[in-house]
Amino acid sequence: MKETNGQYIISLFEQWAPKSLAVEGDPVGLQIGTLNKTITKVLVTLDVNLKTVEEAIVNGCELIIAHHPPIFRGLKNMRTDLPQGMLIEKLIKHDIAVYAAHTNLDIASGGVNDLLAIALQLENINILEQTSSEQLMKLAVFTPKESTERVRTALAIAGAGQIGDYTDCSFTSEGEGRFKPSGLATPFIGQANELAVVEEDKIEVVFPISMKSKVLKALLTSH
Repeated sequence: MKETNGQYIISLFEQWAPKSLAVEGDPVGLQIGTLNKTITKVLVTLDVNLKTVEEAIVNGCELIIAHHPPIFRGLKNMRTDLPQGMLIEKLIKHDIAVYAAHTNLDIASGGVNDLLAIALQLENINILEQTSSEQLMKLAVFTPKESTERVRTALAIAGAGQIGDYTDCSFTSEGEGRFKPSGLATPFIGQANELAVVEEDKIEVVFPISMKSKVLKALLTSH
């Protein structure tokens, strides 16, 4: 059975339904336990109750992804002789993490609202109220022509270049690059202290600011 880290699973999930989409005050995200562990089975549910937790225990699930957060308001106590405390105690004893995706999953493209609209065969669907927005960044990088396709592919896989319902969006322009490596440089192309002129492509892509680290890592790894 394939094993993977819980943080990796949630990072993939949040590419679809990022927490930033949730309405203000909605307690989405990890609520109980830790994601820094191996996950072999995930249980997906609407609500977290004793029946759900028992099912997770029986099936050996280390993570529950729930639509409704089991902890919606701050706890004043955690008495294990009361239902909520009993629930949390059972989850902790069996090392089961609980992650909640509520209004962010409602709002996400292809999320709960979209599925309901499809099921009801609604037409002329529009956003009633924008709950969040994220600043975009633009990356421009110059590459030798033989590296262009590899870099474009790596950036797209990292999530750069998604515009609306379109993915892998980028703009490429051709030109001549000129540079003279110093005596301390170890150039991939050209010789130290000699002016080099090479045919290059300029690749431009946009991406949400929250993906900056991931996109730059993909760039540096591929180029």
